[in-house]
Amino acid sequence: MAELKDALKAAYEADDYPILTGLEYYWEQIESTYDNACPDREDFQCEKTPLLLFCLYLSLGFFPPPEVLLAISICFEKYLEAGGDLSLDEVFFGKPHKKRTSFAAYHARNLGTYAMFHDLYAGGSNLTSRDLAGLSLAKRAEKYFDHMWGDSEWVDFIDIETFLRNYRRWKKRRSKRWQ
Repeated sequence: MAELKDALKAAYEADDYPILTGLEYYWEQIESTYDNACPDREDFQCEKTPLLLFCLYLSLGFFPPPEVLLAISICFEKYLEAGGDLSLDEVFFGKPHKKRTSFAAYHARNLGTYAMFHDLYAGGSNLTSRDLAGLSLAKRAEKYFDHMWGDSEWVDFIDIETFLRNYRRWKKRRSKRWQ
């Protein structure tokens, strides 16, 4: 990712490659409108993949920097050029797709919805503990989905009891891993 960022900056300074120059120019315009609220491009280099960086920036309410967009574009081009010989797991994460060991499966088990619910709504986070004091786990789950989907837009798609049953299973697997 750092190489792409350096290439973008070099192209912008040299003004010799219109596409890269344009990406960097518009990023600078966007960045200036954030009034220094935008995370620095170096802040999230710990994220290993362009897809995670893309999701992280969007979840924070910011446009991703051009090197992230360019990296995602390169991954999709590689995927399409492979003509079915590569999976998205291979082009984005470097590993062939296997259901139980794919990045998506790992993310869902360890970092996805249950982890976010646990960290923000069920685990006693300082962020929301005042607002949730005294609420049942089911009420906390309802508030979580209201926040994630918008008030009551999730009701037709998600059964709270099923979600909580799966959350408890996730929590049990997680606690066994840490023993």
